Amino acid sequence: MTYTVSGTGGCPDATATRDVTITAPPTAGTLSGTQEACIAGTTTFSSTEAGGSWSSANTAIATINASTGLITGVAAGTVTMTYTVSGTGGCPDATAT
Repeated sequence: MTYTVSGTGGCPDATATRDVTITAPPTAGTLSGTQEACIAGTTTFSSTEAGGSWSSANTAIATINASTGLITGVAAGTVTMTYTVSGTGGCPDATAT
């Protein structure tokens, strides 16, 4: 990017430049995995996008390993699992549930 101030009175223009890096926003990818498990049973979720982390909205119902996506049933119920890929370069995080 260049900013220019026009010169006057015989003075030349003054300019200043600065590089700007534009970053593509992250994507959380497409999620897959079996959406049912027994109490004390396991299932695994995955994403087509690497590098994110998993979280459970209610660990009293099911836990999920943040890096592997391994879900363990704790109690009967329904819980939302979220996959988050961190944004960089000023871009927000991307999530999929």
